[in-house]
Amino acid sequence: MEKCLRPERFVAEANAPDSCKKWKHWKYTFTKYLAKLPNITDSDKLDILCNLVDESVFEHISESGSYENAIVILQQVYAKTPNEIFARHLLHSCKQQAGESVDEYLQRLKVLSGDCNYVAVTAERCRDEAIRDAFITGISSSAMRQRLLEGRGDDLTLAAIIDKARSLENAYNDSAKYGATLLQPYSAVATDACQSTLKESKVVHAEASSCSAAARETKGLYTTHKQPK
Repeated sequence: MEKCLRPERFVAEANAPDSCKKWKHWKYTFTKYLAKLPNITDSDKLDILCNLVDESVFEHISESGSYENAIVILQQVYAKTPNEIFARHLLHSCKQQAGESVDEYLQRLKVLSGDCNYVAVTAERCRDEAIRDAFITGISSSAMRQRLLEGRGDDLTLAAIIDKARSLENAYNDSAKYGATLLQPYSAVATDACQSTLKESKVVHAEASSCSAAARETKGLYTTHKQPK
């Protein structure tokens, strides 16, 4: 029986799109497999775990020290907590694909909803979350949206999102003013230099014009003296 339940070796890239799905399935089958093994200790579980993961996965748990710590580490690496705002955006923007049946489309929506953290809430919290989601979607600054989506847990409440957005907006505005202040002296110096160069150019041009006029006058006098009598 144990041989039938023994899972395949776990192989997955931490940043791969399907790593979370692979980990959840593998962890489920691995837990069922351990449950069928008689009289095993936590040390035995750790040894079995290390034997059933590839070398790249083992690097994460090589210094874990215990089976419980190893599972926690792998959970953090391969089953990262999704951002519920982005998860709900994916759910709301999911469209039925060409050739996809109603049941297949419904199943995709159910899978996407699993990361949305839907729980029983009051009407007020439901309203706040709807406003929060609309705020994130409609905000004009992609840079600010990226910063707001970095939050997790309590950082994703409407109040926390608005506070962070205000702080970011003030920081962006101050940064723009700071840059303008730094550039102003250099702009003034550049303007003065341009004006000085223009004045010098005018003087040189005037001197050149005077020299040309004098040369023409001298040439005229020389020509008059050379005329035959």
